[in-house]
Amino acid sequence: MFHAVIGRLLISDHDQDDRRGQRCPRRDKPHSRAWEYFLRLPHWEGVRPCLLSVQLLLTVVTVTAGSSLAQTPANLFGASTPAVVDGGNPSPVVLGVKIFSDVPGLVLGCSFYKAPANIGVHVVRLWDSAGRVLATQVATAETASGKQSVLFASPVSIASKQTVTCGYFAPQGHYSYNSSVFQIQKDVSPLHVPVNGGMYAYGTQSTTLPTSSTASSFWVDVLFAPSTGSTTWISGVNVSPSGSGASVTWNTAVPADSQVEYGATNAYGDTTPLAVAGVTAHTAALSGLLAGTTYHFRVRSRDSDAVLALSTDHILTVLRR
Repeated sequence: MFHAVIGRLLISDHDQDDRRGQRCPRRDKPHSRAWEYFLRLPHWEGVRPCLLSVQLLLTVVTVTAGSSLAQTPANLFGASTPAVVDGGNPSPVVLGVKIFSDVPGLVLGCSFYKAPANIGVHVVRLWDSAGRVLATQVATAETASGKQSVLFASPVSIASKQTVTCGYFAPQGHYSYNSSVFQIQKDVSPLHVPVNGGMYAYGTQSTTLPTSSTASSFWVDVLFAPSTGSTTWISGVNVSPSGSGASVTWNTAVPADSQVEYGATNAYGDTTPLAVAGVTAHTAALSGLLAGTTYHFRVRSRDSDAVLALSTDHILTVLRR
């Protein structure tokens, strides 16, 4: 629910009566245009304008908000690194992770962590639960070690709750791992790895579906883009005026830190102080806003697994009369 504070008068999206005695319909959908001032509010989808009687107007804050639901691709491990970079086993092996999502979307690709001795041609694949290959991509332009991200030539669409396995072939072994990561289900909303979701299969064939399961993570990750309109980490981005500043609020599906980037363009340039406490209901204060100036802002939250979520760009205009 959007609220704009105008002096001591609160205008909300509850039903209002206009000057002609007509009843104004509820506005149930997000709005992408700025408020019009004094008497007329803009059209919402399928809703006629509504006239309001306003006598005192000190500060008008208008928000043009893009959807806060289309965010950076989701992944499981963010910038974290494995406890064991090189497990030492030289046997060829396919290593993977089994995942599902709360919402539909696209699997853009997969990543794996590479030890210096993990050499050879690495082939990345995505399988469905029946073992069918949904995508294949050979890793190119690898670095000598570290995280290697591999994008599929064509992203793969998956449904909500559909289980898939993302994996890669390590022809010389020397894979990275952490023990006991998947002893319980790992949840990095909207992604989930079930119990014993670490998958592997020894052998010389890169096409082999890894069917052996373990609680260990082999540091295979997925790059997942939720479908437009799907609720993921960040939702409910809202802004309220406060003199020459504004308070920005939002929610995350998992506890995460809080920060807002803002500035005269969508390159931003200023940030609020980072609030490191992990919370799901977030607040950040913007200060030093100039009257008659339009600002861009986006919110950012990073969870305990170092996974960063960003909202899309929002526009805040502060006017004085």
